[in-house]
This record gives sequence, structure tokens and C-alpha cells, in this order.
Amino acid sequence: MFGIGERKIVLRPSAAVPGAIGQASVGRDKNGNSTVQLEVWHLAQPQDLTPPAETYVVWARAAAQPPEHKGVLRVNADLQGDLRFVTAAGEFAVFITAEASSSPTAPSAQEVLRAAVPGAQAA
Repeated sequence: MFGIGERKIVLRPSAAVPGAIGQASVGRDKNGNSTVQLEVWHLAQPQDLTPPAETYVVWARAAAQPPEHKGVLRVNADLQGDLRFVTAAGEFAVFITAEASSSPTAPSAQEVLRAAVPGAQAA
């Protein structure tokens, strides 16, 4: 299992990809970090966007912190993709941007999916 006490969070698509569906399964690892299994369906290839892009990048951003580059999201021929990542943040936003390269230093304005991940409930 990737995370303890997982919960599902739905990502909202932007107007650029209105048919896209995104879901994040968020849990905790034994060290208290947030674990995220991100899955997308019906997400257009980045080259098919207007303007076209080279790739998708996943970001996590805690309040009052700069966004963290969490990895490249590759979309297959069936317009599906997935990415796993870990962040020390308990409450954060996860979002996907279309980028000109796989290693941008900051997210572009071309956001395609986003969700707010609320902090864990007290036990």
C-alpha cells in the first residue's frame, strides 16, 4: 500500500481540457508525509493544446510556500496517465500545468487540472 488511510480527491479541469478527469488518492506514510497517487483520464496530449506544449508537470504547493515540481505526467495513447509522489505538506494544492520542457523552475500559466488537499482529520 502506498499510503495509510487514503482518501480520494477530484481534480477540476480547466477550460482548456473540459473533458479531462483527474483523481488523487491521498494518504500518509509511516513518517507522516502525504502520499499521492495521481491518475488522469481523457487528458489531451500536450501537443494538442492551444498553445501547444511539450509535456505536463505535476506541482504541489502548501500555503505560503513556492510550488514543488513533483514530476512529469506522461499521457498514453488512451489519454490516460498516472504519477506517484510524496510531500511533507499535510494541506496543499496539487495541480498540473502544460510546459515547454520537463524541468521548468516555476509553473506556467497553462494549468489543466487542480485540487485542494485538505489537512488530515485528527484521530
